[in-house]
Formats: sequence, C-alpha cells, structure tokens
Amino acid sequence: MKHWTTILLIIFASFFNSYSQVSRDYYRLKTGIHFDSKVSGGSYTISELAGIANSYGLDAAIITDHDNMKVSYGISPFQNFLKFSIQENSISKYGIEKYLQEIEQINKVYTNIILIPGVEAVPFYFW
Repeated sequence: MKHWTTILLIIFASFFNSYSQVSRDYYRLKTGIHFDSKVSGGSYTISELAGIANSYGLDAAIITDHDNMKVSYGISPFQNFLKFSIQENSISKYGIEKYLQEIEQINKVYTNIILIPGVEAVPFYFW
C-alpha cells in the first residue's frame, strides 16, 4: 500500500511540476485597481484617469465605477405611490454601452496602458 501511495505522489508532483513549467511564461504588469471616475462619483473623467495611470507608469488600470446608485424610501403599504427616490451618478444612469465604448476609445488613445472596464456592484436599497 505504501508503494502505491509513493507512486501516486510522484505522479501528482510531476503533474504540478510540468504545470508550473508551462505557467512560468507570463508577464508581470504594474496594475492599479478600483478607480472610480466621474461616471459614478469620482473626481476625474475616465480619460483623465487613464492619463494619471499612464503618468505613474502603470501597464494596466481597472476602472470600477458603481453600477447603480439609487435609494428609494417608501411608507408601507403605500410605497408604490408614496415614495422618495435618490439616484446619483452610476453606470446604469450613464449608459453601459456608452461607458464601454468610451473605455474602448481611450484604449486606442493610450496604447501603452490597458484600461479594463469593471463594475462595482451596489445593491438597490428600498426602505
């Protein structure tokens, strides 16, 4: 029994050794994550964020604007017609297609940095 265990461990180790040999061919990228633009309450436009990330020598930047910034308050059981809603800037308000197209266009301008569109999921609140 001990003999089979040793053989299985050798096979298992050789699998991971060969896997690690293949996975050594990768690139390290200096990357910034979680940038909020003016689309969802940040201080800079997406283009300005790309310029800032580029000036810091980043290889990639992940833009993570909020998908939804809406809160509704209502009085039960009348919340369908007696409610108050607040909606701030978000990707859903800006338009997802417009958001993705803007990042795609900026990627064409800043060719030495990769902008990756991301989304920070924010739940819709209703009280």
